[in-house]
Amino acid sequence: MRVDDPRHGTGAGYQRHRKDGEEACAPCREAVRAAAAKRRRENPASYSRERAGMRASSRALWRLADLHRAESDRLYADELRAEHVRDAS
Repeated sequence: MRVDDPRHGTGAGYQRHRKDGEEACAPCREAVRAAAAKRRRENPASYSRERAGMRASSRALWRLADLHRAESDRLYADELRAEHVRDAS
C-alpha cells in the first residue's frame, strides 16, 4: 500500500496490506486490534460463539485431512510451493 494512502491506520488499511501480500504497518495493526477488543467488550456472547465456530471448523478440517491424507498432503505441498516455501520437486 502506498505511504500516502488515506486508509493507513484503519481496518481497511490492514486488509489492503494483507491483500498486497505485505506486513501491515503498526497503525493498521493497532486499528484492527482495537476494533476486535471493542467487539469482544460490547458483545462477549457473540464473540464466544464466533470463536466456538472457528474451533469447530478447524477440527472438522483436521478430521477431513485425516480421512483423505494423501490428497491433503498433496494440496498442502502445492500451497507451500505457491508460497515459495518448498521447491517444486
